[in-house]
Amino acid sequence: MKKLIILTLTLIVFNSLNAQSIKDYSVAEKSPQFYLGAGTGINNNCGLIGIKLGLRLNDRFLLDVGAGNGTWGNKIGLGLVLNAVNATAWCPSISISRATGYLSIPEVLDVSKNGIVEKNKEVNIQINPATMFNLSLQRQWVRPISKNRIVLEVGYSILVAGGEFGLLDEPGYELEKNSKAKLNLRIPGGLMIGFSYNWAL
Repeated sequence: MKKLIILTLTLIVFNSLNAQSIKDYSVAEKSPQFYLGAGTGINNNCGLIGIKLGLRLNDRFLLDVGAGNGTWGNKIGLGLVLNAVNATAWCPSISISRATGYLSIPEVLDVSKNGIVEKNKEVNIQINPATMFNLSLQRQWVRPISKNRIVLEVGYSILVAGGEFGLLDEPGYELEKNSKAKLNLRIPGGLMIGFSYNWAL
């Protein structure tokens, strides 16, 4: 009878310890719910340099928010990262971003008035806000202990609205072709390359 009681108690203790072990393991392996990061890139949803915030929706989907400064003013972006598992993986991403532009910003450009070209004249430029739709593929590397995400992103940003520019307070002046080309290079949209480091919280 004593042996049966001892055996029963031993099995209960063993099962309890085993269950605790499984529980602890599952907690250790649970995907982080939030990420806070820093990012940089070209046509990136946080601009040339900015901050990133990730909110896990479930084991495979991550809400991605970016905010920073770029070539077309301040920038903010909101996107969805697919297959954002808690492991090294390829992650497709879709997002929309908005650049604020500038009401007035000084630029040194070539302009003309009545057919006379003035080189390197300081003028004020108005840059209108721009909205972009972005499609990209992220390669994430998840650190084994900290669960931090290192992300390299490549894709394409499509300008869907805005992005116009023009001279301010310069009656009769027009931008020369090379000046327009210089500003066109800065309009958001085109090849998208980004890099970010995201701390798991």
